[in-house]
Amino acid sequence: MSLIEARSGDTVYVERVELPSAAATRLGELGLMPGEQLQVIRNQRPCPLVLGLGLSRLMLGRDICGSIRVLQTALRA
Repeated sequence: MSLIEARSGDTVYVERVELPSAAATRLGELGLMPGEQLQVIRNQRPCPLVLGLGLSRLMLGRDICGSIRVLQTALRA
């Protein structure tokens, strides 16, 4: 699924980044790369997503998040 589909409070792992190489490289420099765990802190339309990555917080636009494929760690009840 894409990161944009994750809900606030979800914990996900980055599977792949489907962006042009310059954008993917920049996200990698920020620590967002395949295998990394992300905490979705806020995902409310039309605002950007707020993500936790280690001790850092990232705010990414919805268009970029739509190009990041993730795997959920567990199903919600």
